[in-house]
Amino acid sequence: MATWMVEYFYNRVQKVIAMYSVERHWYSLNEETGGMNDVLYRLYSITHDPKYLLLANLFDKPCFLGFLALQADYLSQFHANTHIPIDIGSQMRYEVTGDPLYKLIGTFFMDIVNASHSYATGGTSAREFWWYPKRLQIP
Repeated sequence: MATWMVEYFYNRVQKVIAMYSVERHWYSLNEETGGMNDVLYRLYSITHDPKYLLLANLFDKPCFLGFLALQADYLSQFHANTHIPIDIGSQMRYEVTGDPLYKLIGTFFMDIVNASHSYATGGTSAREFWWYPKRLQIP
């Protein structure tokens, strides 16, 4: 069942990219996509089907992970519930592929969340969004 669903998503994403652009696909990732990249990397580690690896890569959100790769704290105004699973998936990418960039991304993400976006309230965000480092207030 899982592979059938992934085949469906693979075909759907390929169709969107062919008809529009990869940017259009990435724009769709601005909604809560759950841990799609994490699930797809896990499935790839079981099946070794390169289509699943490609699809997992397409669910890595470059406008978010790119800042982390540059070690820049640009979490402000990103939706926390959407992006935490994307970072978890990037860590799975490291575990599955061994790409050290994704270990750096995951480590840097945890460092900045713990150092600059964790609060005495027990959360890391306000109204589900990250704001300015070390400030809980909403602008």
